[in-house]
Amino acid sequence: MPQAYNFEYVGTDNNEYAFVTTNELIYNIAFVKADFYFPEHLSFKQNIFELIIQLDESQKNIRAVHDPKLPLTIATIFLDFFKSNERVVVFSCDTTDRRQAVRNRKFDDWFKQFNNDTFIKLNEVIDDIENETQYFMSMILVNTNPLKDEIIVAFKELKEAIMDAK
Repeated sequence: MPQAYNFEYVGTDNNEYAFVTTNELIYNIAFVKADFYFPEHLSFKQNIFELIIQLDESQKNIRAVHDPKLPLTIATIFLDFFKSNERVVVFSCDTTDRRQAVRNRKFDDWFKQFNNDTFIKLNEVIDDIENETQYFMSMILVNTNPLKDEIIVAFKELKEAIMDAK
């Protein structure tokens, strides 16, 4: 089994991590405060973060190749970030190149591969018929989060609110 890449906690307001692959690709993983997803839920909105995984700005046009260390490194970063079990991560798969379904399957596979029942992952698909696009939105939280049930209900309501706004 491959080892995870060494990563560095960069800090900043975005809880940023960084690592370099053997192919010299520089990845930035950020957990950005995202209380706007659940503005009415004062009990947990301060613990909502949006996951952003991206290549360094200087490498935006480089297409990443298969790298068996990548999923393990991201899973290890997740474990580091979730040292506080009250944190919740929400993310949606990038739609700019219309490969969002592929990204969603990849994240689902990674989650199944590395989750040891510590985490819960919820998925929602939002169909935008007008723009012929599907948006894949997910949420990950620790199974022992004391507000787990309330957060799960709020996530399902979020999809309904987005659909109603269309």
